[in-house]
Amino acid sequence: MSTTLTRTKTRFCGLAVATLATVALGIGAHAQKVQAAELPIQGASAKDAIITTDDGKNVTGQTNLNKYVYYNANYKWSLPQNVTVKNGDTAQFELPNNVEVRVADTKFDVKNEKNQTVGTFDIKKGSHTGKLTFNSYFANHKMKDIHGRLSFKVSGTEENAPGEWFLNKSGWLDNDGNANWTVVYNPQSKHLTNVHLDDILRNGQTYVDDSIQLWYGHVENNQFVAEEKITDPVKQGLVHVSENNDILSFYFKKLDKAVQLYYKTKPSTAEQYQNLDLVNVVDASCDQIAMNTISCKIAVGGNGTADGTQTPTDKPDKPSKPDQPGKPDQPSKPDKPSKPDQPSKPDQPSKPDQPSKPDQPSKPDQPSKPDKPGKPDKPSKPDKPGKPDQPSKPDHPNCKPDWPNWPGCPDWPLIPNWPGCPDWPLIPNWPSCPDWPLIPNWPGCPDWPLIPNWPCSPCNK
Repeated sequence: MSTTLTRTKTRFCGLAVATLATVALGIGAHAQKVQAAELPIQGASAKDAIITTDDGKNVTGQTNLNKYVYYNANYKWSLPQNVTVKNGDTAQFELPNNVEVRVADTKFDVKNEKNQTVGTFDIKKGSHTGKLTFNSYFANHKMKDIHGRLSFKVSGTEENAPGEWFLNKSGWLDNDGNANWTVVYNPQSKHLTNVHLDDILRNGQTYVDDSIQLWYGHVENNQFVAEEKITDPVKQGLVHVSENNDILSFYFKKLDKAVQLYYKTKPSTAEQYQNLDLVNVVDASCDQIAMNTISCKIAVGGNGTADGTQTPTDKPDKPSKPDQPGKPDQPSKPDKPSKPDQPSKPDQPSKPDQPSKPDQPSKPDQPSKPDKPGKPDKPSKPDKPGKPDQPSKPDHPNCKPDWPNWPGCPDWPLIPNWPGCPDWPLIPNWPSCPDWPLIPNWPGCPDWPLIPNWPCSPCNK
């Protein structure tokens, strides 16, 4: 009996030990799960925010920013260099007290320089704290020195008195992503006739069917106070919607109260819900007051960038040890050289032939004796010369020679043909005309002797 009990207790003890081991393993596995953390961040506090208008004017620190005017909250932020970002980690951004997110919740993607999404930013309507949530990009790429910029739409917080006004319009977004618009006209409740209001929808939005509502009332402290709601204003002919659902026209034949118009529009694409910039324009006129025009917009969203420096942490593999070189083969012994052949004895040279004796030269022939020269012939006597002929007397020349014919003067042109100027272009450097003599050099008459040289000898005889 005691033995059985002992065995049973042993079994229960073993089960308990196994159960405790399982629980311990489960706790250990749970402890190994990576938890998202809120990261320390620089440049994201309310003091770091730079508030600007849409045209870039810096209004940071101004306390009277209008709640119906849109501004931009801008941050230049960074994480400490030793911070490693994991998937799901967050960082907080604070708004200063002079601005707020008034119209709707804001949410948009934050991207790197390659247009890859690295996280998302969101801030709730009416909140002064936004949150940047990182995805796994920086963890997967092992990046550090993470930094970026952030900018999103905000409004002022002051209800500034508009002063004297006759037409006003405002808008906001609801949870369905629709734009809600109100128009208030005739706040002084004047007596007006033939009142026309045209509300023109712009920037890719369309009217939501059956969303028009209309009230009569009065204005107190710049706020409309409703007194009477108009049922079915379309059937009563007070409202007309254009075929394209982009113009709403209101008409009152007589009006002696303030009137408020309300309707909804839907943006054309879902992408506009993150970054929305809707604009409507209202034109109002009546017999008593000239045309009034006012515009209103709903601006929601923003943009952000984030990037870092990739720092690889994986150590390179250690090079493997090279194989030990094997022992080289022993060189084989060279073959012994064979004995060279004994050289053969050279042949004995043969004796040269004995030279033969030369032939004896023959005796030359004796020269013959020359012939004796003969006696020369005696010269003959020359003939005696005859007497020369007496020269005839020359004719006496005429003592009076004819006068020579004077050469006439050459013909010359009375007016020389001047060389013409070359053709020139309309606007060039004109070539100068060639120089010409004012009085040409005429060819001179040949020189002639005034008195010819007469042959005197014959005349004197």
